[in-house]
Amino acid sequence: MRSAVLTSATPTLTDTRTERIIRIVAEHLEVDPAEIGEGDLFVEDHGADSMALIDVLAALEREFRVAIDQEELPKMVDVRGVRAVLDAAPPW
Repeated sequence: MRSAVLTSATPTLTDTRTERIIRIVAEHLEVDPAEIGEGDLFVEDHGADSMALIDVLAALEREFRVAIDQEELPKMVDVRGVRAVLDAAPPW
């Protein structure tokens, strides 16, 4: 029996939605996922700029197969805000 090769970008059955969000944010902000708490502010606490946030938005769209309008960016200030935007985002 073959075992699947998993990369850091491959979600496993044990990945939670929040862990997936944190992994994506950490990758685009170039920080360790362990450094991102649910209430940490991406700009103030992790130095995110607008381009990094747009990259996060695009990656979230791909990962969760949803459409997120750029007008939602002001709500996506932390992991909780991202979850709320994802909850409201229409699927592809």
